[in-house]
This record gives sequence, C-alpha cells and structure tokens, in this order.
Amino acid sequence: ARRPWTSLPRVYALLAFFAGAAIGAGIVRRSQRGWTGGVTRTLFAAGGVLLVAAALGIAGYGIHGAVAMILLASVAMGLQGAAVQQLGVPGVATVVMTGTLTTTAGRLVGYAFDRSPREPGHWLPVLTWIGYFGGAVIGSLTGNIGLAFAYFLPPLLLLAVATTATLRTHAFH
Repeated sequence: ARRPWTSLPRVYALLAFFAGAAIGAGIVRRSQRGWTGGVTRTLFAAGGVLLVAAALGIAGYGIHGAVAMILLASVAMGLQGAAVQQLGVPGVATVVMTGTLTTTAGRLVGYAFDRSPREPGHWLPVLTWIGYFGGAVIGSLTGNIGLAFAYFLPPLLLLAVATTATLRTHAFH
C-alpha cells in the first residue's frame, strides 16, 4: 500500500518551483517587456542556485543532498521561467516543453500546408526544440564522462548567457 506522505517530495519540488517563479517575478516585475536588467539579474540568480545544487551533487550528502539538489533545481527552474516569460516571446517557454512543442507543430504544419505568412520570430519554437534535444543529448553523453561536468555544465551555460547579455546590452544595473 502506498503511504500518503510519499508524494510530499513532489509537493516540495512544486513549492520550490513556485518560490523561484515568485522571486523571479519580483525581480523582473518593474521592468518593461523584453530583455532588461531584471531578466539578466534573474538569470544570474538561477545560475547561482544551480551552481549550489551542482556543488551539493558533487559533495554527496546522501538522500538529503539529493533532495536539496532537487529543491534547488526547482527554484532555479522557477527563476528561469519568470525571466523567459518577461521576454514575452510568443510560443517559447523553458519550463513548459509541451506548450512549445505544440506551438512548433502548429507552425510547421501551417507553413507546410497553408504557406501561412511568417511573423517575426517564426522559427524560435523550432530552434527552442532543437536546443532541448541538443541539451538532452549532451546531458546523456556527459553523464558518462563525469558527474562534475554533467552537474556544472547547465549553470555555467546559463551564467554565460546572462554574462553575454550584460556585456552586449549593459542592462545590468
């Protein structure tokens, strides 16, 4: 028989995601739509949280370390989701893959059969899914190379994006 408290870790992960999304929304809420300093700060925060999770993963700590990693990764996903939502790019979401997949499928079918006009950014959902797939392939390959690389690659990539945005737009205040 299943015990009712066995679902608590899932609830905690959802609450951690919600907390990250709320914190991220608080950081970007005073910004206008688009890439702003608030988006950059939120991505830096998400990268930092993921670095802490990666460090916990390397250090171990048994089941408690694993739970802490899951909760921190959930917070980071919420932060990233709030930042991407602030960008206001239709059809692209980093935390709802099925929504992006639906948008991608709809646009590809529309282009193939209706020859519908292409609005700005029409390839973004397709490119997003290529990124998802590429990330999954890289993740599966790096898991065999070493845990340190697999743990630290995502936060380092996220921090690279935030740093590039800072250097290109000078939006970090």
